[in-house]
Amino acid sequence: MDSPIKSWNDGGGSWNDGGGSWNDGGGSWNDRGDWAMTQIRKQFIPVLLAQGSSLNHKSKSGFGIIESLKKGLFLSIIDAREYIMKHLRKNNFRPFGLKIILSVFILFFLLFVNTGNGDIDGKEYFRQGRNDLEALRYKEAASSLSLAQKEFPLLEDYTLYYLAEAYHGLEDHQKSLEIIQSLLAGYPETPLRKKARVAEIREKKDAGSADLLQSYEAYLKEYQEDEEMFFLYGKLLRETGNTAKASAVFKKIYVDAGKLSHAALAELKPEDIKTKDIIERAANLFRGYNFTEAEQDLRQALEKDNGTLRTEILKSLGLSLFRQKKYQEAAKVFGRVDDLYYQARSFYRAGDKKAFDATLSELIARDDKRTGYLLNAVAGDKRREKDFAGAIKLYNETLKNYPSDAEDALWGIGWSQYLDGAYAKSAVTFSQLYKKYDDLKYLYWQARSLEAGGKDASELYGKLTPAGNSFYTVMTYAMHKRPFSKPVSADPAFNDISRDKIKKSERIEVLISLDMQKEAIMELSFASGKINTPSELLYIISKYQELGEYKRAISLASQMPWSEKIHAFQYPIAFWDSVEPTAKKFNIDPLVVLSVMREESRFDVNAKSAAGAYGLMQLMPQTAYRLDQSLKLGINRPSQLTVARDNIQLGSFYLRSLFNEFHSLPHVLAAYNAGESAVRTWQDRGKYKSVDEFIEDIPYAETRNYVKKVLTSYFQYKKLSSADKEGAVFLDIIPGEL
Repeated sequence: MDSPIKSWNDGGGSWNDGGGSWNDGGGSWNDRGDWAMTQIRKQFIPVLLAQGSSLNHKSKSGFGIIESLKKGLFLSIIDAREYIMKHLRKNNFRPFGLKIILSVFILFFLLFVNTGNGDIDGKEYFRQGRNDLEALRYKEAASSLSLAQKEFPLLEDYTLYYLAEAYHGLEDHQKSLEIIQSLLAGYPETPLRKKARVAEIREKKDAGSADLLQSYEAYLKEYQEDEEMFFLYGKLLRETGNTAKASAVFKKIYVDAGKLSHAALAELKPEDIKTKDIIERAANLFRGYNFTEAEQDLRQALEKDNGTLRTEILKSLGLSLFRQKKYQEAAKVFGRVDDLYYQARSFYRAGDKKAFDATLSELIARDDKRTGYLLNAVAGDKRREKDFAGAIKLYNETLKNYPSDAEDALWGIGWSQYLDGAYAKSAVTFSQLYKKYDDLKYLYWQARSLEAGGKDASELYGKLTPAGNSFYTVMTYAMHKRPFSKPVSADPAFNDISRDKIKKSERIEVLISLDMQKEAIMELSFASGKINTPSELLYIISKYQELGEYKRAISLASQMPWSEKIHAFQYPIAFWDSVEPTAKKFNIDPLVVLSVMREESRFDVNAKSAAGAYGLMQLMPQTAYRLDQSLKLGINRPSQLTVARDNIQLGSFYLRSLFNEFHSLPHVLAAYNAGESAVRTWQDRGKYKSVDEFIEDIPYAETRNYVKKVLTSYFQYKKLSSADKEGAVFLDIIPGEL
């Protein structure tokens, strides 16, 4: 039945349920939708709802329209209008109901006229459109986003992208394609460009476009790293009869050794894969630290080869075995190609002293220039065995015959002299090193040599204390309990950041306000490639940190010259809500936990190492399973280690157990990285006089550098924690004597 209300006219405007327009001479209902909805919400609905009970008795129709308006509270004005008009069409109003509804809109009209054009909140149209899109309400999304396109220019590229998605949902692929192409033409440098190009190809495919192949080729020319699109391109080539070209595409994907490598192999025939392809794929697997699969490929290549590539294959196979710590197997393979250098290294790692000595002698006889590295390694072993004279003899041989390894050899001489108690000699050697190579490590040990020999080293230590973010600055403070009189603030300094002057910031701030964190991060990543001023860089770093993207923030902050102003960006108090109570539970310093997390993963919850360690504190699955036998967190698969809270609990508990045995932070950190048994061996064999000697003499370079990095982070976090204290602050972070 037609509604009895066809039109209402007081000479200044009209309501028409057929055309849906409201006109007071200055605008349309659609143009003022947000303002109108605000007035209904704030002024009319509360009054009508308060009268709902009496209206229910007096007019069923009157109460029904209130229910329609209640539903409209959480929708756009267009949706509210649809609810109201639907009700008007379905109901034959009684006089009282008609009076109520007319009164509401007369009052609304008067307020609307008096307000003038007002400000349109296109941002709300945008928000509503995205919400509708996520809820698969494509028609409503298209309506709201069309309005947002007109009224919200700041994010028009995003609006166009979502609008195209809405029309895709409505299966209007031609319209979606037109919008995407408008986006690409109007915003050629938008961060959404890649996603828009993918959507363009999708719409062309759905619309049956004749130039789909050309679109793929244009896209892949611009985004050569997109493995998935290459795979789809290969499929399309095959479907259109371009078999040879398709095979070439699938072969490239296979050789690149990415996630779709095996899927691409399934698209190929055995004869498509040549020996060179397998070797190249193995090299790519190497770069991805996938040494196990590289070994498998190389063994396959060895069987397939006719002999022309045998040497190349065997050398690569030997390296894959070496990286898997299969040292005896590696030594045999290197022997087959007469690669004595890597064969010697394999024997050395395997602990086969007799075979190593024989191979080393042959290398020396051949005058292989790589021999110096091995001589330094043997000299280091002699030093740890307290054969200082034998060590220095080998170091001098390297110094004389192998200039590329001269710096390490001279350091070995000075370090042997120091550990042997020849402090006057070591001071001279370290002085020579510092003058030639300008490394604070040498200055520190020159100072320690003078000090150990009973001489004044204050001038040298004075050069170390203001040196910034150096481990040897840390050791200077720690070993001497020097006061730090100017603790930094935990709040980043923004004195030189003018957000109002940063053009990029407005889009980012609006995206964050719309709960579009992923898009804000994408925008920040895009903006970080176009930084022109330090203030822009600081702003981007601050937003990354605000959004929990600590790894990106630290990476960018590390590109700036060291300054206390950026201290809190370099050393964020990340995941504190989990770190603090967990550290308290296990009775360890929460700043130690933060320091380990920073150096292990840069606070990346999804971090995975080449060795297979997971999460914030980089735990190996087997270690985690063992620890969880005590904690009972239910950890039974590696993916659970990317849950921040659980990873922090497991890592903190592990640190506590290591403290229970070793009692010294440097030893705990070394054990965390290299294992308890290794540290027990080093500790028992070394008999070091002080903890800095232990750190500097750690045999594994990776572990030695790891301990230095974590202690440096701990020093910086201790400064932050002391920022509220007055006067001098003593940073007693490690024991001086063992």
